[in-house]
Amino acid sequence: MVKGCSSCSSAAEELKASLAARLASNRSWSEAKLEQNSEFFKGLVGISNIEVLWIGCSDARVPANELIGLAPGEVFVQRNVGNLATHKDMNVMSCIEYAVNVLKVKHIIVCGHYGCPAVRAALTLPRKSDGLFSLWIQDIRDTRDRNVESLRKVSGTAQEDRLVELNVLRQVFNVCTSPVVQQAWDNGRPLAVHGLVYSLDDGLLKTLYTTDSAPHQPGSFTRSISSTSLVSGGSWNSSGLSPGSEEEEEAAAAEASIEVQRMSIEQLVLK
Repeated sequence: MVKGCSSCSSAAEELKASLAARLASNRSWSEAKLEQNSEFFKGLVGISNIEVLWIGCSDARVPANELIGLAPGEVFVQRNVGNLATHKDMNVMSCIEYAVNVLKVKHIIVCGHYGCPAVRAALTLPRKSDGLFSLWIQDIRDTRDRNVESLRKVSGTAQEDRLVELNVLRQVFNVCTSPVVQQAWDNGRPLAVHGLVYSLDDGLLKTLYTTDSAPHQPGSFTRSISSTSLVSGGSWNSSGLSPGSEEEEEAAAAEASIEVQRMSIEQLVLK
């Protein structure tokens, strides 16, 4: 009994020490910012022109501001496990509503990342994730089931990466078809929606899909012209697949499946 109490006391002291260290780091950070710019925090109070809403994963390895080179106060951020934006999630939908109607953002970014534990869990059969986490990632499982043939053509990390991309496209669709975004486009608001994926290997963002401004206008959906995008002519060959090989044909078929996903977003939103 005494030993147990001693152990609890020790754990409590460790938690207090950890919090104290974080608070000390905060003070150091504040002092460094003020040393660089004595008006730094006063400037944050006056910021009202925010152009970007970032919907990303809760993963600590994906810092929204830093990835796109913006300072604190310049990005409105919504994060959750698996970067989901379902219409039934009042948290993300209210965030979109506030960002679009109050902040008047011009860009909504949905960003996933390779190596996402939520996506990896959604590929696990039978289900081995307990509790609310398993319920939360059901939308990713639904995306998996809708693209089962494409996903079966690859395996391992490649399969996981493909589902990461398909999940981003699905969430882009959800954002584009949300009532707030649809109303903004109907009112002629300049609002673009982008689907990006972040690579933990090199720190680079890849564009999967983007709108020019208002996708209710025919032809306004465009593909990325980035050399690293999924639609780049050499994107699959860069993985070392031989032209004309069976592996390349399977990869091309899987890419065609992803292109169908892009086209379905355009067709459904244009209705």
